Amino acid sequence: MTKSRGAEFWRQQVDAQRASGLSVAGYCRMHGVGAWSFHSWRRRLEAKAPEAVRLIAVTIQDEVPAMESATTSAGIEVRLASGVVLSLARHFDGASLHRAVEALR
Repeated sequence: MTKSRGAEFWRQQVDAQRASGLSVAGYCRMHGVGAWSFHSWRRRLEAKAPEAVRLIAVTIQDEVPAMESATTSAGIEVRLASGVVLSLARHFDGASLHRAVEALR
């Protein structure tokens, strides 16, 4: 009888494969999981969370460079894997951050 593996197992495998830098085929070979099952579960998990937010980089600027205009809103820049860039003004408030995060969902 085959051992049944649930969503949490496959979520961990999908995340680990992405972090590993290996191809799906290489990761599956190395970890003894079926590539067909891996692809099937990845599609299923991504369908449940199509707008999953993965952080790529956060940049915090303490000062506005001299050549930038005084109206430039230097502060925090968040880059997501989806290509979305969230720029927050230097003195943003918690409510603004909450609205920005909700908009990304």
